[in-house]
Amino acid sequence: MVTTLNHPIQIYCDNESAIKLVGNPMFHARLKDIETHYHFVGGNVLSQDIELQKVRIDEQVADVLTKALAKAKFEGFREALGK
Repeated sequence: MVTTLNHPIQIYCDNESAIKLVGNPMFHARLKDIETHYHFVGGNVLSQDIELQKVRIDEQVADVLTKALAKAKFEGFREALGK
């Protein structure tokens, strides 16, 4: 099955340097040691299939999957994910 996108996929990132790096094609040739998935994201950002959005670090819902959080923050992020 092939799906056509009518708009770019939104990726929320709390690292402003990473957002700037991915969006700048001048850096791509210099970063030969960066992993393949980084170049995949960078290429898709340049082709406008993916759009990186800055999110404040205290609002990064993905942290619930990667960090130990205080109960209130965990429950808030869990709610944001839809339980």
